[in-house]
Amino acid sequence: MDTSGSYSFPAMRKLSIQNSDAFALVYAVDDLESLEVVKTLREEILEVKEDKFTPIVVIGNKIDRLEERQVSSKDVLSMLEQDWNHSFMESSAKDNINVMEAFRELLQQANLPSRFSPALCWRRETFPKESRKRPKLNKTNSCLIT
Repeated sequence: MDTSGSYSFPAMRKLSIQNSDAFALVYAVDDLESLEVVKTLREEILEVKEDKFTPIVVIGNKIDRLEERQVSSKDVLSMLEQDWNHSFMESSAKDNINVMEAFRELLQQANLPSRFSPALCWRRETFPKESRKRPKLNKTNSCLIT
């Protein structure tokens, strides 16, 4: 579920939470407000799931923008260790730092397979080769997943 700051369908969000096995809560290290959104979303997840152990990984994204950092990793780690008991890591989607590691951690916590099944691997190999050679997009703005 990519909220991107849009909460126009609360019933759909609740249904998504109910049917999900694990959650990656991502905030931007250069946006303090995004951490507050993650806190709110976590509370909603725990309320809907009614489960003491819900696999959640909290991810501080945009570490490639350290000069604009507003959220200290030490503060987040302290909050997670004392109150939340969730995994934490920092990443950069732009520079591909800790992206795969975050998903692996999430899959491991949820006891889900971290490798594709043979059927899925075969299916990926049958995609037309032209679709793999897409031109690089020149994006100046990117999406925030929380």
